[in-house]
Amino acid sequence: MNDMDKDEGQEQPIVSFQVITDMHITGDSQHAHNQNVRAVLQDITTTDPNSDALIMLGDNTDSGREEEYREFERIFRAYEAVLPATYFIQGNHDVRWGDWTLHAERFKTYTKMTSHYYDVWIKGIHFIFLGTERGLKDYSYLSKSQLQWLEEKLEEDQSGDKPVFVFHHQPLKNTVAGANESYHENNFWYGVRQDRELKQLLAKHPRAIMFSGHTHWELGSKDTMVETPYATLFHTGAASYLWSEEHGHRSGSQGYFVEVYKDKVLVRGRDFLSSSWLAAAQFEVSLTMPREVDQAHQEPDLTISHPSFVLDKEMYKVGESIQATYSGSVWKDWIGIFPAGVKLGKSVSALAVLRPCDFGQPDGHLLFEDIWLPSGEYEAIYVGEAEYRTENDHLELERVKFKIVEG
Repeated sequence: MNDMDKDEGQEQPIVSFQVITDMHITGDSQHAHNQNVRAVLQDITTTDPNSDALIMLGDNTDSGREEEYREFERIFRAYEAVLPATYFIQGNHDVRWGDWTLHAERFKTYTKMTSHYYDVWIKGIHFIFLGTERGLKDYSYLSKSQLQWLEEKLEEDQSGDKPVFVFHHQPLKNTVAGANESYHENNFWYGVRQDRELKQLLAKHPRAIMFSGHTHWELGSKDTMVETPYATLFHTGAASYLWSEEHGHRSGSQGYFVEVYKDKVLVRGRDFLSSSWLAAAQFEVSLTMPREVDQAHQEPDLTISHPSFVLDKEMYKVGESIQATYSGSVWKDWIGIFPAGVKLGKSVSALAVLRPCDFGQPDGHLLFEDIWLPSGEYEAIYVGEAEYRTENDHLELERVKFKIVEG
């Protein structure tokens, strides 16, 4: 008898599935991360052999390299006969600091996923998977097309009596464990460039339950689960290693077993290495009662939004200062001036560079002064979080054309 068996006559779940995150598989088969993932799969297939799905929230690999994906394939192939349908999305470690096209192709080849974002229905329950569309260092980037797609998908859920599950690697700002500035200022890893837009979309759909990873905070930490005005949010721990407020990095492997019933959703935290339930991470989400919104999250933080910028003019005289007004800036974003039509890459240098972090974030103004460029056509380009390391990192956020003319 496995841990998920029900007594005869006891209500059976409509759907049962597992959610794990941050495997960080390396090319070394004996690495602790890889061994932990094997323990995860062994525990899941033993504990719930009738599971309907296994969902992985990104950072499948440590850096997106081919040898890591080959090891990923070996690990999962050993369990493919007993695993349920398995779904993956990309995390920042899967896409950053490398050729975006190669990383995307590897992800699709080895996971058998056909898109960065997609949805499935399992036994009448809607599962929506969101994925980054840029190779950013820490954050995810959701295009306007993806957000429009999400809105349309959420509109499909009109029954009013079933949950809709949303999965994304990075958490929303000032929500779940590890994503809060207020109580651990040096360790906050929220990370959606369209944070405001995603919150506002979810707010229209009170049945939304969102799972995220990225921060590695151990289950049972403050804000492992929070009720917000826009969704019920869960932090998912990590399969590779954990982070605690008291000790920082520590060994461990945790995730969730989820059961959906007619009137509730049970979310059960699991320690995979000891094959035991985590008493501090056992949750029940009612599908019949209104959400009791945590007062700390009553007013959502909407300070991070889709990154954009404008210039104060379309035409400048030689030697004239150029002012940019930007929004949604984080970390080491930068705005550079380039000849018109340039394709960004490691070998391309900007004619001038300024960083919003030196002027104010997330929104503000910056001024290019004392730059003497000859007359011609140029573009100011907003770049996300890092310098280019290849010719195709795919870090560009937005570009604006302008001209310089003789006085």
